[in-house]
Amino acid sequence: MIQIDALCAYAAGATFACVSRVDSRTTTRWTAAYLGLCYVPAATFLLVAYPKWHTMRLLDHAPLGLVILAAVANLVSGIAGASFAHGRGRWVHVATPYLLASVIAIAGWDGTGYRRTLSATGAQALAIGICSAILIAGQLGIIARLRRR
Repeated sequence: MIQIDALCAYAAGATFACVSRVDSRTTTRWTAAYLGLCYVPAATFLLVAYPKWHTMRLLDHAPLGLVILAAVANLVSGIAGASFAHGRGRWVHVATPYLLASVIAIAGWDGTGYRRTLSATGAQALAIGICSAILIAGQLGIIARLRRR
């Protein structure tokens, strides 16, 4: 969902930085690769294909400007997460964005966010599941790569 995408991208970058055994430049490159190859395309696909679900029922279609802004915001926030958390080992950079994202997804702006979050059915639910699997596999692959050195 667009309301939590940037928070989750920040947390992904921070996760890579916290588990990394390499320098910050390498971590940032791998974070940018993950965001550019997995996260941003998946989030952009969901925004364009299912704008009503991805915007928590705010929009019926996604304007091009919003799609571009969301993609850039996701990329920048993920790299910021990697930069701010690297070398500090502070898991607060990981936990806080995920906690905020969970509150937004569950509560929404009117206390019924969980209904909108869980409203996906059929092909939409399948697409969301596939995108989630790609994101998880990508994160695990990057974490394994950063831990190897």
